[in-house]
Amino acid sequence: MKNIYKLLGLMFCCLMVVGCQPNTGTKRLYGAEKRAAQAESIQEGLRGAIERGNANLPEEIPDVGVMKRIDLVDDVLSYYIDVDGDSAVEKLYAQKYDMVKESLLFAFLMMNSHNDLGKMILSVMKEGNLRLRYVTTIKPSGKEYTFVYSATDIQEFLDRCKLHPTEALAAVIDMQVIEGQEFPAWVDDYGMPHHVTDDELADVKKKYIVEFKPKREGTALVLTYSLPEIGESLAGMPDLSEDEVMQASMAQDMASDPTTLRLINLLVMAHSDLKVRYTGARSGQTISINLPYSLLRKYCTLPESVLSLPNFD
Repeated sequence: MKNIYKLLGLMFCCLMVVGCQPNTGTKRLYGAEKRAAQAESIQEGLRGAIERGNANLPEEIPDVGVMKRIDLVDDVLSYYIDVDGDSAVEKLYAQKYDMVKESLLFAFLMMNSHNDLGKMILSVMKEGNLRLRYVTTIKPSGKEYTFVYSATDIQEFLDRCKLHPTEALAAVIDMQVIEGQEFPAWVDDYGMPHHVTDDELADVKKKYIVEFKPKREGTALVLTYSLPEIGESLAGMPDLSEDEVMQASMAQDMASDPTTLRLINLLVMAHSDLKVRYTGARSGQTISINLPYSLLRKYCTLPESVLSLPNFD
């Protein structure tokens, strides 16, 4: 991931230098002619930066895919990304196109929220009359989806993230946690959701797997688990929803795993709470544990510069 920051930083720092070069020619340019010359100068600098940057690719982008290459054709800066997936992923991209588009834009903001890179990117896009394009290819089918953004699109999404983070990032949370999976799904004791097979279902008493279904309620993401209650029952267990020891223990466990830590970071970005509910399949008893935003914030590993996105102002 650090290579991505370096690559993008190189590209756009080069652009800023090129875009700010004074016109040393004898002809003084005005109005539209001057803007066109500036745009062309920026694009020329970008082509050189892209050529050098592509030498550092491919590179994995967490929760997105593998960035294969970058190019500039006319006024469109394109990122080419491979996404591993099956028919469910293709269905998600086709039926939830706008949700995927916002999720990819959020990933773009996260990649460029360090130092002054974000501010430079928007400035360069505006000065160079550039558009951003994601070209995603689902592997192994080869199905291709394209998402295009203007500088205005990026700025408007950024403003929504700052003013109304829970609402603005709802689609991102849905994309990463809820959409693209067939529910109910099954999880092992500490694993991530996967589709249950006949063999796994038959082996339920040996492997202790639970049924899993997420949803959102207001500002909170709710993770609901149906436990088979093998050996022990939830019946008679006390209310743990506001138990501070249990809350801290669960948050700490989640923060120790890279995948669930990314979920914590995303929820903190969205100023969202997390509620975890366990329902006994035999007893019907439900135990809830609430992890409020204020607690998740303590375990968030994103720097303040990323959480507030100030560098895009």
